[in-house]
Amino acid sequence: LSFQLRKNQIGKQKPLPLGFVKCLLVLGGGLVQRNTGRLWVSRMGYDEITQDEYGDELVFARTSKRRWYLGDNEIADRPPIQATTHVQQYKFIRLDKRANYEPLILCLKGLQLAFNPADYLSYEQLKESPKLQQQYEQLKQWAAEPAEISHQIISRFVKTVQDGLMNEGYHRPVHRLHYINWALSAIDVQLRMFNKQLRKSYTAS
Repeated sequence: LSFQLRKNQIGKQKPLPLGFVKCLLVLGGGLVQRNTGRLWVSRMGYDEITQDEYGDELVFARTSKRRWYLGDNEIADRPPIQATTHVQQYKFIRLDKRANYEPLILCLKGLQLAFNPADYLSYEQLKESPKLQQQYEQLKQWAAEPAEISHQIISRFVKTVQDGLMNEGYHRPVHRLHYINWALSAIDVQLRMFNKQLRKSYTAS
């Protein structure tokens, strides 16, 4: 799933907070129940979004440049005009034909607009930042044995998505308000249901 960066976003991206990454993995990272009854994030558990070409890294999200051409101008006999766009691609999503991805798509769009996420987590980032190294280790442990996400993090996450969607078109929304509210509610419910499922699995075990 990809989103084109706006000009004012280029060069100003920042890594997502760990709590926000956990929220996104709950929403789209292939949350499954093991035979033990405990939950598990399958996209990370199966190492499907990790690679070790230059060193350990997590291919959760990546920014890339894409070049395209406007075509030949035969009248003026000019060469085709080349343009470059910057695209943020989210690679963590587990595709499931039974899933409704509308809330997640709107969620990522809102985050893209309000937070402007950077790569997560490249080899270069991990090499240069002990803080991100520590967060990556914490994330791997959490994905294998998930713990509840605090209400404060969920509220901050949903509020960030809301801010992005409400200011998408020059400080105003481009979607109808009831559609935005539906998506925000669906995101909030899914995250709180995750916490509820975790509590049930603790009781069962």
